Amino acid sequence: MIRFLILFLGIFTLFSQNANACRCALSTPESSREEMEKAYYVGKVEIISIKELENNHIQLRLLAVEPYAKPFYRHIMATARTGVCGFGEVEIGEIHEMVIYRDEKYNLTVKGDCPYILPEIWEEYRKKGSDMKKKMEKDKENCESKGGKWAMYGLTTAPSCILKSSDKDKPCSDSSECEGICIADYTKEQMEFVLTAKPPFNLKVNGKCSEFMTMYGCQHIVQKGYVQYVTCKE
Repeated sequence: MIRFLILFLGIFTLFSQNANACRCALSTPESSREEMEKAYYVGKVEIISIKELENNHIQLRLLAVEPYAKPFYRHIMATARTGVCGFGEVEIGEIHEMVIYRDEKYNLTVKGDCPYILPEIWEEYRKKGSDMKKKMEKDKENCESKGGKWAMYGLTTAPSCILKSSDKDKPCSDSSECEGICIADYTKEQMEFVLTAKPPFNLKVNGKCSEFMTMYGCQHIVQKGYVQYVTCKE
């Protein structure tokens, strides 16, 4: 009898500690939607790497493979808690549905079971994700039918379309003369100068119109016949 009482008290104490550590509130549809709306990312991710941290936490490198809330196709580095209110065992290569949050310091965190997202809210977001995927597939088809290039550009979180210009390589002295932008057509000597000089360059050059309407990365843009700076678009 005494052994049974000790065992019961031990189990009760352990349960109480876990309950206190978790402190999960009962979810309602409103609270579940609010959690989803605050999230940085909602959807399916593939686990690329796992690194163990201190205090029952792990660092996950994730690839967003099927977003539900907004277009997003990039790698995500986030921390997650294991154990109570956290995750069980996860392995590299697995695909999971996750809700990822970002705090005021831009740290990304994967929430476990607390707060619990209601199954019907997950279904709503899966439907949103399916509709969004169909729209993006249609946008891609429209882009390619116009001769555009559908891909990830700069620091964007989802693919987009850039259209080809009809005046590629046309001589120019300013972007106002092009559908896209006027890019410097350097001689060898001018290129060597730009690589060693400090801006503003005040370098008189010939220009040519860009291949695409929108250009990402760093470009040497000609303005009124001169290049002054290297301009970068991310």
